[in-house]
Amino acid sequence: MSVITDEYKREIQKIKMELSDQIEENVRLKGFKQMVLQKPDDFDNDKSFENDTRSNPFDEERLSFKALQNKIKELEGTLGSAQDINDNHQRYNGKLQTELTEVREDNKKLALQIEDMKMNHMRKSGM
Repeated sequence: MSVITDEYKREIQKIKMELSDQIEENVRLKGFKQMVLQKPDDFDNDKSFENDTRSNPFDEERLSFKALQNKIKELEGTLGSAQDINDNHQRYNGKLQTELTEVREDNKKLALQIEDMKMNHMRKSGM
């Protein structure tokens, strides 16, 4: 079970790194946008983009960012479930180990009782 937990932790870490890269790119794009808004004439040599119907790169970044956040939440939920299952299994295995120890002790006691009964039977029969 800890293998699954470790795998989820690695996957969450990987997604967090991707999210960090996306945030960094978003910051750069916002900075560039601010520069363009402050001095649009420095960046606008071709006015043909005004009629451009392509999507806004910030929208794509925002969607990618939200998708990564949703994936992290999903993986964290799955990781939480796996950890709960692992905890339950550890408790159950602890109880089983306790019962196994008790059964072994009882088995030793029964073996001694059987040996005593055999000895008593042999004595009674005259051996």
